[in-house]
Amino acid sequence: DFEAGHVNYMLPDPQTGELKAHTRYIGVARIPDQSSGTIKKSLLNQLIGAMETFHRSPLGNPDYLRLSEPFLALKLRASHGDHAATQKKLNHLLQGWKENLSRWALGALCLFGKPVNEREGLIHEAKEELIRQLGGEVVYQSIPPDVRDEHDETCLRELEESFFEEAFSKLSQEEKDIFFDLPFAGCNMHKDLNLTKGGVGAMMAEWDSIGEGRPTLLPNRDNANVLAAAESGQEIPEQLLDRATERSRGSGTWATTTAGHLFNNANTKKGHHDVY
Repeated sequence: DFEAGHVNYMLPDPQTGELKAHTRYIGVARIPDQSSGTIKKSLLNQLIGAMETFHRSPLGNPDYLRLSEPFLALKLRASHGDHAATQKKLNHLLQGWKENLSRWALGALCLFGKPVNEREGLIHEAKEELIRQLGGEVVYQSIPPDVRDEHDETCLRELEESFFEEAFSKLSQEEKDIFFDLPFAGCNMHKDLNLTKGGVGAMMAEWDSIGEGRPTLLPNRDNANVLAAAESGQEIPEQLLDRATERSRGSGTWATTTAGHLFNNANTKKGHHDVY
């Protein structure tokens, strides 16, 4: 199986400063299955790989918060894909990932935004508390270096996360309302289709609001017979008449569709095709 990925983001125009949407392709990855967990792992690996490549370049920014997994979680605003159940579950998994790392990232930004002396003092106090909890300096130094590094990283992360509430309280109400949200946009094709359907529905409703009759109905053969009989004065059961009316459509879209059925039917045994 293969999974393609891309990202959408906003950047200011270098000439006008106006924010403009950009889409960037991040590649195709081979994955063992189409489960949401596998897709999430593949997607994040692609994004993190791109960030690591950037940091190794001459343009790389030394500030690890600018391009890192926590920074990515903090900036992620939505996800979209098709309407498969795995894509919807993927969005749910990404939201949990975002909630977890966004707390860390916002707290870290708050800590590293403090004056150098204050920041270094806070980090030193946290390190001293870690050493005390581990049993003292002698015990700390006796721990294998890789394990000691893990303790140091956990200590710093916990310190950074402790500043989340302070940083969150400084956000505007609008920023707070969307901080943990991760909307699922769905498929663009379906969105275009829904917009078209919604527009048609709104135009049809407008005929009623202005007190004018709707566009001429274009019923099929069976419904046409029912409607014609009703217009001629015959008594037609109300349920049958309502069904014939509701199932009949009338609009430029339906007229064009009907013409297509007549003159360019997908089934070559139906329609008139080249006769006209």
